[in-house]
Amino acid sequence: MESQRGPRIRTPAVAAEPRAAVPAPAALSPRREEAPDLARALAADGAAERLRRASLRPPIPISALTSGGAGAPLGALQRALTLEKLDTELRGVSSSGRYTGTMEDTATADEANTVGGQWVGEGASSQYFGASAWPSKNSSNGRRQYRPPMLKKSGQSEGEFQANYEAKRDSSDTDFYFNAHVTITGLDESTWEAEKAKQAKPEKKDKDEKKDKDEGEPDSVLDNEGTFSLFD
Repeated sequence: MESQRGPRIRTPAVAAEPRAAVPAPAALSPRREEAPDLARALAADGAAERLRRASLRPPIPISALTSGGAGAPLGALQRALTLEKLDTELRGVSSSGRYTGTMEDTATADEANTVGGQWVGEGASSQYFGASAWPSKNSSNGRRQYRPPMLKKSGQSEGEFQANYEAKRDSSDTDFYFNAHVTITGLDESTWEAEKAKQAKPEKKDKDEKKDKDEGEPDSVLDNEGTFSLFD
């Protein structure tokens, strides 16, 4: 009996593709002995980048590195006085507190006098102030006073030129709860004396009237410690 199956079809064999060679795993970290060299290289790169960035900054002028006065140390950046800074300092005093310190801000005599005019505002009165080369100023409401640059003969800044910006809580108060001292730069004693000599002195109504200690300034004003010389 003949087989009913058809002829057998043979499928040609397909050659298997060769597998790609797997590369050896790369080192995930340097060998222990190479680590110090790598750290030094990274540090050197960081230093180079900092130097590059620094070279792009504009140079700081020498005038900005001094406080403006004779013999002022380099590196002491000058802080210019403004009315806004005085008002900020004033607002920082508590309702029962006092401020009688020297501010970090400085000013030339002209700058101090300009800010002094702003401090007392419009309608302020001026009066002869023998302790200085310029007149003092009082606000129209009697609550603020400006004492122009004078040579301090005692107190916290003896031997320096300073201007004073003062304030009362009420015009009827006898003392100032706020007395900001501002150091004056660029002013020497000879120039100050020359300007002082130009200030017109008021005529005395009574020739026998006792002359004030220094051509017209009051003997003292009060601070939180009691009395102190006007030169404070």
